[in-house]
Amino acid sequence: MLFIKAFILGFSVGLLCIQRSLSRGRVELFLTEFGAVTANLIYASDYQYLQPF
Repeated sequence: MLFIKAFILGFSVGLLCIQRSLSRGRVELFLTEFGAVTANLIYASDYQYLQPF
């Protein structure tokens, strides 16, 4: 179930990056990807500490 949620979220973020790069240019693409990577990094670091031992 987690894999499916992650796939759907990643796919939607990928579409957002493609849409912004085509409409606004490379700078907006870089900023969108940077934000997505930062959000994934924060989410992954929090997820590690929420796992039961």
